[in-house]
Amino acid sequence: MAGPVKHNGTNTPVKHTVNSNNQRRALVLDISITVFPCQARLRR
Repeated sequence: MAGPVKHNGTNTPVKHTVNSNNQRRALVLDISITVFPCQARLRR
């Protein structure tokens, strides 16, 4: 999943690493919240 996000039109190659990191974090949170809403709530 980290492959397709190599270089967007607005993102510079220097920002790529930070952006991909943040995106991965957001993706994990999104998945955990959408797939396991109860678990995410209990974990908090």
